[in-house]
Amino acid sequence: RRSPVLDRIALLFALLLSVALPAAASGSATPPPPEPPAVDWSGLPDSARHRPMNKPDEPHQVELRLVTDKTAAAPGETFRLGLWLEQDEGWHTYWRYNNDVGLPTNITWTLPPGATHSEYVYPVPQRFDLEGIISYGYDGQVLLFTEVTVPADAAPGDVTLKAKADWLTCKVQCIPGEGEVSLPFTIGEGGEPTVYAPLFDHFAEQHPMTAAEAADLVTIESSFEPEGGFTPDGTWTATFTITPKDGAIAQHAPLGEDSWPTVLPRADKDMLWLEPVTVENLKSGAVKVVLTGESFAVDEPR
Repeated sequence: RRSPVLDRIALLFALLLSVALPAAASGSATPPPPEPPAVDWSGLPDSARHRPMNKPDEPHQVELRLVTDKTAAAPGETFRLGLWLEQDEGWHTYWRYNNDVGLPTNITWTLPPGATHSEYVYPVPQRFDLEGIISYGYDGQVLLFTEVTVPADAAPGDVTLKAKADWLTCKVQCIPGEGEVSLPFTIGEGGEPTVYAPLFDHFAEQHPMTAAEAADLVTIESSFEPEGGFTPDGTWTATFTITPKDGAIAQHAPLGEDSWPTVLPRADKDMLWLEPVTVENLKSGAVKVVLTGESFAVDEPR
């Protein structure tokens, strides 16, 4: 019987392959995504920037900045609110899900009364390999943002937006960090794009597609060995062939150790720990992905 887990794994491949971009090889991490556009940070108030201290004389490796894509939003309108994490060279923070090591960045937003927000989305991450310890995350910088909707009955005026976050950053050793930033904002007519709006557009292009969006673009065929499904303490192989619909995806970049993004199989909230993953571009224009893995017997309850 076909497993719904396979359906979810296959769908995630469609999400990632559809945004794949070629890149050059780089060290122990897969190459980074495209560089974000340069912006002028000089107008950002001090309250919206924060770099914690590891010790009284030792700045932390990550700086936070709180930004919006609009200067104002009228009652009933939606704007984007983002937390920018800029890491020192060689350090990285983590994706929402991970394998051997790493913790995600957690953000709590403080908004005007009645305002609502979406879940913030993690862009497709890099894959890091430190002597066989695999993790997924971001070096350089990353923008995690939410869409905020102002209530239709909101009173015009000045408000304060806040973000409180905690994270883990690693190079060889790992150091936790936490901090809070705040930003003045206006509820009212006449909002214009901020100088930070291009950052939101840049990172939005790196968000995985929704299941519905992927289903509109590709078809997925899958097979599984052994045919009977997962067996305790056994190995297995899953093969997926992802084919564009009606030329919706013109071409697929080669994926693997020398490209971004990395294939990231997972089911629900749990990573499937799989090594290796092979990806092949077929002459037909489809992409073939082969996963190998190991299953384990369920622990008896104590």
